[in-house]
Amino acid sequence: MSAVREAPAHPLALGAAALVLVNDFVLRDLVPGWVTGKLSDVGWLVVAPVLLASLLVRARVPERVATRMSLFVVTGLYAALQLWSPLGQYFRPGHVADLGDLLALPALGLAVLCWRGRARRGSWAIPVLGATMLADEYESPPNATAPCAAEPTWAPDEALRLSLDVWWTIPYTNEAFLRGLRLLDEAGNDVPLVVGPDPEGLYALAVCARDGLRGDAEYTWHVGPWAGDESNQLDFEHPGLPAVRFTTEPGEGVPVTTATECVALATQGRAEQISTCWREAPDNTADSGDTADSGDTADSADSGDSE
Repeated sequence: MSAVREAPAHPLALGAAALVLVNDFVLRDLVPGWVTGKLSDVGWLVVAPVLLASLLVRARVPERVATRMSLFVVTGLYAALQLWSPLGQYFRPGHVADLGDLLALPALGLAVLCWRGRARRGSWAIPVLGATMLADEYESPPNATAPCAAEPTWAPDEALRLSLDVWWTIPYTNEAFLRGLRLLDEAGNDVPLVVGPDPEGLYALAVCARDGLRGDAEYTWHVGPWAGDESNQLDFEHPGLPAVRFTTEPGEGVPVTTATECVALATQGRAEQISTCWREAPDNTADSGDTADSGDTADSADSGDSE
């Protein structure tokens, strides 16, 4: 009996399938954040190659070819989904490409362990893994607008969440950086902002209206660009993102005066709701010029989504 052919019944493969389902339908709602954003990817990177290799062997493809082909296909597809946003949106409109998700790739090693284990009758497990992959593919991020065909909404007592494609610290305390964040009300007036590092997102910020957002109101968020001479003062450069118009739900906004207060509101945040509207934004480029002191910075924790 072939271990590769019967690998869908391996405890690791079944455990990975259970991880995907529990994370998608329970944990993401209970504890949204960077960890739960990656757990399903870890499970998927085990389930997908195990299932594909089993089907290839059943189609009389040699085991060595089947395992290598499945690893190559799954790795290539997964990387493409995180590097090219339109591909992910073709399968699921709410998808947001996230380079940080590539950190889950070592989970492929667990699929290899499934092929080296003791062979078990695994035909019954094939539909289980297949159904798991379908459920994961079409489970939309909570409260996501996909693909922002209508104006997204936001609770006035929650912090807005901003994820930027940056691989170092975001200088959120710098005045030049803050000039790149503009929130306009219905009359086109600037809304004073308070910004802090979002604890639930990698390279993300929590952004709050100093006087609180008004309920049942329309706002427009302009983010970036940061470029030219100003970027040399920031050690940071990013192209402008498309302006996002959103409406607030009924309720009372919460005035905030410190970054700490804003971050506290971000723990209630809605994953990826507005970041999906920025899915077509171009990649950022690093500033290559000399930099001056950019003030205090802090590592930000994903979209993350942020996207």
